[in-house]
Amino acid sequence: MANTNPDYLVIIKQAADPSVAGSTGITVTANLPESFAFDSSADYATPFAQGLFNGSGALAQIAAVNGKRLTAQALTAQIWQGSNESDLMLDFDFYSDTDPQTDVIQPVLNLLRLTAPSIDPTTGMLKSPGPRIDLGDTAAILSALGNQLTNSASQVATAAQNFPNAKPGTMNAENANISSSGASNTPPTAQAGAGGADFWKGKISNQISVRIGRYAFFDSVVIKNVQKTYDNELDAQTGIPYHVKVSVRFAPLTVLTQDDIIKIFASQS
Repeated sequence: MANTNPDYLVIIKQAADPSVAGSTGITVTANLPESFAFDSSADYATPFAQGLFNGSGALAQIAAVNGKRLTAQALTAQIWQGSNESDLMLDFDFYSDTDPQTDVIQPVLNLLRLTAPSIDPTTGMLKSPGPRIDLGDTAAILSALGNQLTNSASQVATAAQNFPNAKPGTMNAENANISSSGASNTPPTAQAGAGGADFWKGKISNQISVRIGRYAFFDSVVIKNVQKTYDNELDAQTGIPYHVKVSVRFAPLTVLTQDDIIKIFASQS
């Protein structure tokens, strides 16, 4: 009997393609697997650890002879280089209750469609199976993104000019909104502008979402791999396997921010 409890279901859904007449999208429902792992990592490096001077220069060599390096403790600070999430994996088992074509073959084919390109009937060109930018919005996107980058560059330049005025031995906590306990005094805010994921998601068609029970919801992902393994136990009437194991590998469309992670694991209704 098919499970109907939303707490124990996974729903993978692709929105209808507005460029295809009569498109209804793709929806695949499966039982929640026994486990689901999610991890996130941040990359740091020490680009200034060798000091502000060339490590092979004369001054550096003289300092080395005296047992010193032309650097300071502050220059060995770990500098954030970016964050990323590992690909996420979901394992499903599809069994046939009555009709293996409907219960097994069709959901597997729908999952495979999320990784295979389609052909544009107008141009004959291949189209992405996943999220894609609406080319009609290209001009607006480039304009908004250009303004966002200009504003960001201006803020970085201002911060660089103010850096020499920072008090020695401090991280200018007042400007960084950091309390004495090390916690930020500024709560996470909604993403805004062309740099935020919400802006891009509003310009993208063919969105694919993954709902895991009622505790996690990824509103925009790309499906990277679908692996299927058939058990060769065949239905006597149709000759179709009535059990197939499927592994789906996916990733968020964009790097997740703190706000995104909160949204993903917020209580779902």
